[in-house]
Amino acid sequence: MEKEHLNHEWIEEFEKTDKGYEIFYKEDVQYIRIHCIYVDSTDSIQKITEEKVFVNNINTISRDEILGILKKNCTTEKRKYNISSILKYNIDLEPQDITDFLKKDYDFLSVIKHIDTIPLNQTINMFQDLNTLFIIFYEKEENKSKSHAQTKKVYLQSHKKTQRKLLKMKE
Repeated sequence: MEKEHLNHEWIEEFEKTDKGYEIFYKEDVQYIRIHCIYVDSTDSIQKITEEKVFVNNINTISRDEILGILKKNCTTEKRKYNISSILKYNIDLEPQDITDFLKKDYDFLSVIKHIDTIPLNQTINMFQDLNTLFIIFYEKEENKSKSHAQTKKVYLQSHKKTQRKLLKMKE
């Protein structure tokens, strides 16, 4: 029996054509840009930093990763900062919507309200570099007087007699 020879030219032609469209396919998010914005007590931006962070789990920034980023970035130039807010910019545009991208309003920015695992949606390949986590830090107030900054210990005296015993004694 003679094997039929299949024409593979159409497959090769398709692969050539398809290669030009690879940048429009959605892919998993493996890294995200982190922008830390430092605001002083007069509401002026003092510094902005940027770094690229590769996530341990695809399409997810774990709680531990976020805590590590926050701890690493809460101090700069010998100043301490508190976290004010976290914003996630994740472009999850569908490939078929690219033609309307400039014509319509898309909202890719969301506020992260709790420090917990942050899911990331798949992103079109050519938009991967735009996925960003914005962390806004506000300068700690170190100038408070010591009387307001310290806490006082309050000692409560415990009564050995319960209410019932007190009532019986009164009778």
